[in-house]
Amino acid sequence: MHRLPARLPTEVEEDAAGAIVEVRGFACKRGKEYAIQEHTAPQRTVATTVAVRNSSWRGCRSAPVRLSPRTPWSKFAGGCTP
Repeated sequence: MHRLPARLPTEVEEDAAGAIVEVRGFACKRGKEYAIQEHTAPQRTVATTVAVRNSSWRGCRSAPVRLSPRTPWSKFAGGCTP
């Protein structure tokens, strides 16, 4: 049995072969799908800010950016597990 991150208080149970047998604690269909995806192949969205030069918008010196599509967790921190 594995607990997912605190923001998603869900439990995933596997059989001896590692196949998902049961998912508990989700509140909707999307929550169940997210729990399965997070358990089998976790992904993250990268968000940061970048410097902007010569902005014509009120002296703005940075802009928010988001990397799309979602990035596999294995790409972060040398492939450590979440």
